[in-house]
Amino acid sequence: MPRGFGKFAAISSLAIVSLTGQLHAQDFEGKSISEVVIRYNGAKTVDEDVLRNRMTSKTGTKYRAENLDSDIKALFESGLVDDVRFFAEPVGGNVKLIAEVTTRPGLGGVGFVGNGIFSDQKLAKESKMKAGGSLSDEQILEARRNIEKYYQGYGYPDVTVTHRTQATNQTGISDLIFVIDEGQKNEVRKIRFEGNNTFTDPELNRAASRKQFPISFCISSASFVAFLNYSRAGSSRELIGIASAPPIFLRV
Repeated sequence: MPRGFGKFAAISSLAIVSLTGQLHAQDFEGKSISEVVIRYNGAKTVDEDVLRNRMTSKTGTKYRAENLDSDIKALFESGLVDDVRFFAEPVGGNVKLIAEVTTRPGLGGVGFVGNGIFSDQKLAKESKMKAGGSLSDEQILEARRNIEKYYQGYGYPDVTVTHRTQATNQTGISDLIFVIDEGQKNEVRKIRFEGNNTFTDPELNRAASRKQFPISFCISSASFVAFLNYSRAGSSRELIGIASAPPIFLRV
């Protein structure tokens, strides 16, 4: 569940602010929304249009408590806000809706801790994070996956990437720090075949050597099965093939 969503799930139980005193959500139910105002609590790090596009409550639609529940959920699930509250004011026979939001910090820059194999510049490029964008959960998780995938492609299957944010001297702007545990590098050191009655080991080795494949791969066919047996202590892998037909190497 998105952070803080439980605070405001029951919008119908919240008091609704009016200029003439305290009213309740049911007093506005079904009335036309004359205006939707986005009010920022703190720095404005997300454009109004981006927030409005996440909401079903719009100017000209009917005020529905269930729609506000959906809007709160949608805004939190977007990862763009840390807090959101709705207020309403009567305007004649209509209602003015105010969404008060605390948006997530903007991205100032990215940094890395624990990376010894690749440079900060290379990993920043692979993360695909852009300075000035919002620090949404979705974008951060995608960046972490991009970095892990890059390491895995170079033989580091056990890499893990976490993150933390760090405040800057600019209001509403934070730096994103990726914390990397690279793990050990694994590589194929030896290929051994078993059960190959049709082809000799040298023939199968030549077939394998013609393929340029990364550490993450699958070998399969109707009559060929291969699997990896490796020792973590030695940081190496031995490819054991059981074959009666030429192998097919499939990149994954």
